[in-house]
Amino acid sequence: MDINRLGKVMRLELVMNKSHLLGLAVAGMIIPVSSQLFGWMLGVSTASEATNVAELALAVYFMVCGSFIFSNIRSRQALINNLMLPATNGEKFLSRYVVLTFGGMAAFFLGFVAGDLAQFVLMLIVHSDLAELALTEFCMDANTAELIGVPSGIGSLLIILFVHAGFLLTGSLFRKHPFIFSVLFWQAVSMVFFSAVSFASLFALKMIQDSQYHVVMYPTPMRIAVITLLVAAIVFCFWFAFKRYKRLEVIRNKWFNW
Repeated sequence: MDINRLGKVMRLELVMNKSHLLGLAVAGMIIPVSSQLFGWMLGVSTASEATNVAELALAVYFMVCGSFIFSNIRSRQALINNLMLPATNGEKFLSRYVVLTFGGMAAFFLGFVAGDLAQFVLMLIVHSDLAELALTEFCMDANTAELIGVPSGIGSLLIILFVHAGFLLTGSLFRKHPFIFSVLFWQAVSMVFFSAVSFASLFALKMIQDSQYHVVMYPTPMRIAVITLLVAAIVFCFWFAFKRYKRLEVIRNKWFNW
C-alpha cells in the first residue's frame, strides 16, 4: 500500500462526497438550533435534549453508513471509472470507508458544534437565561462513559459494530439500492431470528416445567460465547466486503447487484 497514493485517493473521495458531507454538517447544525428555538418558545433550555438527539443520530449513522461504501459503483460506467483510478482496489476501499464513516461523523459533529455556538449567541441576545451550550452535555456524557469503563459497555459497543458490519456486508451485495435493501434484509433477518428464539425459548421452558430436572445457567461462559460470536461475525463482514471490493468486475452477478 502506497501512503502517498492513498492520501490522493482520500482527497479525491472528499471532493466526490462533498455534498454528502455537507448534508451531514447541515443536519448536525440544525439539531441544536431548532431544539433551542423550540425551547425558547416554551421558556426552557433544551441543550440536553439536543445532545441526546445528536448522539442518537451519530450512532444510527455509524450503524448504517457501511451500506454507502459501494454506492459509487451502481452503474457499469461508474464501476469502469472507479477501476480506472490509478490505485489498488484495497486503497480505494480503505479511503472510501474512512471518508464516509469517520469523515461523515466528523462533518456531523463539526456542524453540531457550529450550530450549538450559533444558538448560544442567539440565546444570549434574545433570552440570556436560556443560553446554554449543548456541547457541555457531550463532554459530560464522555466523562460518564469514561467513569463507567469500557468493559461494562463492551456488549453495546459490539452490537453497534455488528450492525455497522452487517450493513457493510449487505451494501456489498446490493449495490444498486444498498441502503434500502440492507434495511429490508436485516428487518427480515431480525424478524426470523427473534421469532425462532421466542419459539425455542417457549419450547425449552415447557420442557423444563414438565420435567424434574433443574437447569443451572452459567452467565460468564455464555457472555464469552456471545462476545466471541459477535467478534467473529464482525471480522467476517469486514473481510467479505473488503474482498468483494478488491475483486470488482465490470460484468457483475445478476443476483446480488440489483
